[in-house]
Amino acid sequence: MKNSNAFGFLVLLALLMSSACNPDDNDLVPTVDVEVNIKGAFGDDLLLMRKDYPLTTTSNIRFDRVSFYVSDLVLLKNVEGGSDEETGVLDIELVDFTPFTEMAPGTAANGLSFIGTNIPVDNYKGIKMGLGVPADQNRLTPSDQSLGADHPLANSFHYWQGWQSYMFAMVEGVVDWNGNGIYEAEESFKYHTGKDEAYQNAFVLKDLTMEAGTNPVYGITIDVKKIFLNDDGTLLFDAQTNQSTHNPDDFPFIQQFMVYFSKVFSF
Repeated sequence: MKNSNAFGFLVLLALLMSSACNPDDNDLVPTVDVEVNIKGAFGDDLLLMRKDYPLTTTSNIRFDRVSFYVSDLVLLKNVEGGSDEETGVLDIELVDFTPFTEMAPGTAANGLSFIGTNIPVDNYKGIKMGLGVPADQNRLTPSDQSLGADHPLANSFHYWQGWQSYMFAMVEGVVDWNGNGIYEAEESFKYHTGKDEAYQNAFVLKDLTMEAGTNPVYGITIDVKKIFLNDDGTLLFDAQTNQSTHNPDDFPFIQQFMVYFSKVFSF
């Protein structure tokens, strides 16, 4: 009987020691759900389709469509002596402001929200997000995805069959260059970007402190005015000359446009 009791005690002691040495049981990091809210703007104004905005002192601009893919959105954390540590939040989402018009703004002022779940509580320095569709997914077509009708990549409207690529961003509208209130068809622009080489990363940096038991909301604004204008108000590119991106010869401008596009996001 004594030997049996001693053996049982040793087994119990071994189990306790094993539990105490397992870091997964004692050093669990709390997690939270993170809401990423993206709102459209034109300078200090809310972005609405078919609304007139001043572009220069003599011209006005009106948008008919603004949509783009956000992929591989991660939170960034400084790592001493190394590259940034990345914590994944969102895989891929389609951000589409097109339904929000001046006559029917709907919930435009609330922005569009996407939820990342089980994000470790920590202090982060900002967000990195891809603009476009990663190459491995961009090789597929909407019918190849088999991910369900609600998946961001299932909509064939956002797929460019001629280039065998999703349209990473779609920015359409028209400019009244002489400011007379008449928008002519020949003054319209249509920027549809795609192909792997056009993919860009956007960095939105700000100290982000999380607390356990909360569900933080990170609001990001895209200011489409900055796609067209330099900080001093001069035109970034000539939208009268570069009116569309549907010719393969336009690809250098597509790459340039996506670089402009990656710099218009802020907290």
